[in-house]
Amino acid sequence: MKAPRYLSAAFFPARCCVCGRVLEPGGHLCEACLPLRLPLTGGSARCPVCAMPVKDCVCGDRLWFSTLTFPFLYDGAVRAAVGRMKFRHGTDLFAPFAEEMAAALRRRGLTGADGVCFVPMQPLRRWRRGYNQAEELAKALGKELGLPVLPLLKKTGGARVQHTLSGPERRANLLGSYEVPPERERDVPGKRLLLTDDVATTCSTLNEAAKTLLIFGAARVDCVCVSARPRLIKKNGAPPRSEAANGGADTQ
Repeated sequence: MKAPRYLSAAFFPARCCVCGRVLEPGGHLCEACLPLRLPLTGGSARCPVCAMPVKDCVCGDRLWFSTLTFPFLYDGAVRAAVGRMKFRHGTDLFAPFAEEMAAALRRRGLTGADGVCFVPMQPLRRWRRGYNQAEELAKALGKELGLPVLPLLKKTGGARVQHTLSGPERRANLLGSYEVPPERERDVPGKRLLLTDDVATTCSTLNEAAKTLLIFGAARVDCVCVSARPRLIKKNGAPPRSEAANGGADTQ
């Protein structure tokens, strides 16, 4: 028999997914952290890919994905919360973060996908950590949106850990790092896919994973993360925004 709701709330109170403060049931953010949730409409001119004000655009060059959506900036308390989720077994954060990701997608009208997939980890790293946070976020997001979760990508090679590298090193480190395993190849063609990860820093990981999916026939890839680190737009070498927004990229 299930415990009465008030007993459950007393022993297992809801907590803010960012700072951990105890909450009244029914939400994920306390009043202090609520302003951290990004508004994705209105205001100054915004990038059509990441929806950030143009001066804070997080997108890199030569984009393969169509859009990038995230409810929070990777800074301060959010950065600490993501670190707990990722490195300190904060598995209680998957569901609330996925609900915030789903809400951000709904605000942009980007929920019409055929499935959710995720950035894979090397098997040894996944075994050591006990889980792949991108996969767990995908499972929670799929449940929230009523979409199937598709393990479409496999990590190949011995690429170094991304968070230890600079931007150019990240891009070089990931070339050819993903593939679609043979048993999943028929699940990709024509699909509109949501691709999850925890943080978009330089977008190198998401870009390489999206490129792999498009090469194997995906119709469109939209990326969604818990958070992203804003940076100034590069003035040289970026493709036209209309090209990037359609997922088209320089194929060289």
